[in-house]
Amino acid sequence: MAAEEISPDFPFKKKRVNTLDSFMAYVDTGHPSTAATTTVVFVHGNPTSSYLWRNVIPHVSPVARCVAPDLVGFGDSGKMPSGGYYIKEHIEYFAAFMEAIVPANEKVVFVIHDWGSGLGFDWARKNEERMAGLVCMEFIHMMVTTEDFVGWERNLTKMRDPETGHQCVIEENYFVEVILREEGTSKGSLPDAVMEHYRRPFAHPADREPQWRMPNEIPLEGRAPEVGEILYKAWNW
Repeated sequence: MAAEEISPDFPFKKKRVNTLDSFMAYVDTGHPSTAATTTVVFVHGNPTSSYLWRNVIPHVSPVARCVAPDLVGFGDSGKMPSGGYYIKEHIEYFAAFMEAIVPANEKVVFVIHDWGSGLGFDWARKNEERMAGLVCMEFIHMMVTTEDFVGWERNLTKMRDPETGHQCVIEENYFVEVILREEGTSKGSLPDAVMEHYRRPFAHPADREPQWRMPNEIPLEGRAPEVGEILYKAWNW
């Protein structure tokens, strides 16, 4: 489907739930029938939000409850008071969200993208008896090397450099204006209406700290060993 054929409209009204010391906004379509007991949870990555799934959810909601959160610091969710936005912190907020929103008697199917896969894989490993399925795309793979990582030298090296990373991600909004707009599958063809949805949560440089943290949490070149351990456990599972 060509980019211009994909609607920029967001046909959902978000709800909000308190999670630890913040809150998370989310889409919840409800169960299509009283007999349905499966919830499909859509988890976005960096630098997107539940808006990513706007044209996918309508195809799934007739057969299952669909839930799509905005991770803390993204979309319409609150900030992390710690200001850290480390993956270990996201895991804690996401676990609190799942406990609050998805009843223990419901089976879960994850549809997960980018860093959303790291959170989804970790929760699935810890709650294996709850899982009914995993659908992952552009997921975080523990075995990837810098040589295998597409765009590593061009983008990731710059964003992880102590001297240039904060400037390009925080001040230049590099993830939204370059990675998302120019280097995604759309290759520069995202309509302005779509870009405005992605820009809005990061209108000010101070809002972009979550974007900056995530490339620095990739467990390569000796960084973020605790994230590497989390991913290893998930992939071993």
